Amino acid sequence: MRRVASFFIAGVVGYLVDAGVLQLLVHGVGMPALAGRVFSFLAAVFSTWLINRRYTFAVVQGSGLQAEWWRYLMSSLAGGVVNYASFAITIARVPLARRYLFLAVAVGSCAGMIVNFLLYSGFVFRRARAARGWHG
Repeated sequence: MRRVASFFIAGVVGYLVDAGVLQLLVHGVGMPALAGRVFSFLAAVFSTWLINRRYTFAVVQGSGLQAEWWRYLMSSLAGGVVNYASFAITIARVPLARRYLFLAVAVGSCAGMIVNFLLYSGFVFRRARAARGWHG
């Protein structure tokens, strides 16, 4: 249960980073929302990786950091496809979400969350847990 709670907290932080960076890019720089979402998503992925590796999956610091990052990024992209598609559909069909992008980011984030949790726990951090003898 602690792992699920930690994953949820990392997701909330990731959502705040995602929505905040998107707001900055769209309203501060003038970037289109669909393009800005690519960059805001990557910022969110990096922030959740830092939290998930430290707290959610309790990875020993420094254990294959670069390979772990790439596994995390590739896994995040799988959930990101679901996330981005949900975001794009929401802003296309819900006028309120076009005005308040954080609503569409929330829809996308929720849609990709389950895919990401399964991939992170089964693929990204599995080796680190196995090395410590933990299979939970």
